[in-house]
Amino acid sequence: MVSPTSNLLSMLWKQHRALKLHQFNSLMHLFWPEISTSMLTIEGLYEDEEFDQRHLAALVASKIFYYSGGLHNSSHALGTGPLSDISEDSDFAHTLLAKAIDEYASLKPKPIKPSDDEAIMNPSVLVPYSCNDF
Repeated sequence: MVSPTSNLLSMLWKQHRALKLHQFNSLMHLFWPEISTSMLTIEGLYEDEEFDQRHLAALVASKIFYYSGGLHNSSHALGTGPLSDISEDSDFAHTLLAKAIDEYASLKPKPIKPSDDEAIMNPSVLVPYSCNDF
């Protein structure tokens, strides 16, 4: 059986590359195995500085990684720019958001907890009281 993506895949390097990427994006959840065979071509479009739909190529590439179980290996998700819609109610968007939060938490500096001696000696933690307060 020939899938609807077969013709799109064969024409990816020809005219209307952006249109084909839009179609891949909308069909990804159904035909990601077929679309993934063009990953090198899609990555090439993402890396082409003169291709005006680089964000779309990054989105399609990151979805291929997501559906194949390798989103953790993809830096393409960072290149999706304005096409990243974390308010979208999809497993892909939820996973991408969770991954971004996890990454942020791992990079955020941990607060240093002062020792008890430092807290006692630190005048900024002392509350000034006068003898009349008691």
